[in-house]
Amino acid sequence: MTTEEQQVGGHAAFSDIPLPADSAPSVALDGPPVPPVGRIRLYSPDEWEEFIREWATAVEEDYVQIKLLGGAGDRGTDIVGFKSDRQFEGPWDCFQAKHYERPLSFSVAAAEMLKVFVSVIEGAYSLPDTYQFLAPKGLSTRFNMLISNPTTLRESFLALLVEGEPQVKKLNGDTLDAVRKLAAGTDFARFRSVEVLDALSTHSRTRWHAARFATSLPARGDSEAPPDEYTSGEARFLQQLLAVYAERHPDEITTLGSVAGVPKVSRHLQQQRVRFFRAESLKEAYSRGRSGTGPAC
Repeated sequence: MTTEEQQVGGHAAFSDIPLPADSAPSVALDGPPVPPVGRIRLYSPDEWEEFIREWATAVEEDYVQIKLLGGAGDRGTDIVGFKSDRQFEGPWDCFQAKHYERPLSFSVAAAEMLKVFVSVIEGAYSLPDTYQFLAPKGLSTRFNMLISNPTTLRESFLALLVEGEPQVKKLNGDTLDAVRKLAAGTDFARFRSVEVLDALSTHSRTRWHAARFATSLPARGDSEAPPDEYTSGEARFLQQLLAVYAERHPDEITTLGSVAGVPKVSRHLQQQRVRFFRAESLKEAYSRGRSGTGPAC
């Protein structure tokens, strides 16, 4: 290439210079999207507990407070939903998080159920209204059949309370007898499981779902148009606008009614009212998301 060919109007014609062989643009390939069921199977146990804590906010129950207690010394109470300010002394539900490589077995679940009865006997808390197991790979076939038949589940649990069994070796005789008596008089329908798909469906109503599973945000819907008459909800906003208008037009604007006499200001007021009601609509949608009645937008 000659010097003349390399110059265009005194500047190098870089478009004529070929790219080096190793400078070709790379192509990034994305794999298939990971569905929510697959994502939660990749969670750590702590992430799984956080997911259940979020899920519990959308459960159709009026909880006074939901707590994540999972950890050493939690006495089988990973996440709890209190139904009164009496907390453990009043009605409550327990959500037990079990994030294992395999479906949850009856033997593992029975150990958690034993913790509950021992804790009640020792006065740590009252029996929960429900004790719900949540496992990303579900329950084993045997345990699923047992938990679907409360009477059979109770009989199977009582059968484990035999001296010498690994489950009860650490219990003294008096405690074991008390556990047998309490379990025998307990309705085991309180022990339940939550199917993964049902948990995901409920979680979709929380404000965390879109961010956690990279789903699109639902449409917020049309904002409410400002009514012709001023409302009490916008009173503070209107007072602040009026103060600005009166400062700019002290001889013409003294009340909201007098704003109509200044066309430019009147148009500005209507525009600001539209924006105010749009902002209130967004705030209401966000509040619904926080309360678990719908996703925030």
